[in-house]
Amino acid sequence: MAVFIGHEAFSGPMDSPEQLVDRAGLYAILIHPGRGQTLLCLDQSANVNSAVARRIRAGEFSAAEAPLQFAVLYTPGVQAAGRKRMLEDLRSRLKG
Repeated sequence: MAVFIGHEAFSGPMDSPEQLVDRAGLYAILIHPGRGQTLLCLDQSANVNSAVARRIRAGEFSAAEAPLQFAVLYTPGVQAAGRKRMLEDLRSRLKG
């Protein structure tokens, strides 16, 4: 399955952060209240699983009204600067 964010197809949705691999990529944290999905967070990391786990432990999404879901776009070979450009491009498309 795929979750489309902007013009990119992310893998997901996944129901558990343990399904994410510690590889470089962009990740999305979503809730799925009935039809459609609500994007809570869109970010990038060199270690996706660790980044998501850290945010959950910090309680950033404790007020979510539905169970969290996750989507990922792994970016092998793309360095941090490239992931940040991809992230900013997606964010600007979402605002557009």
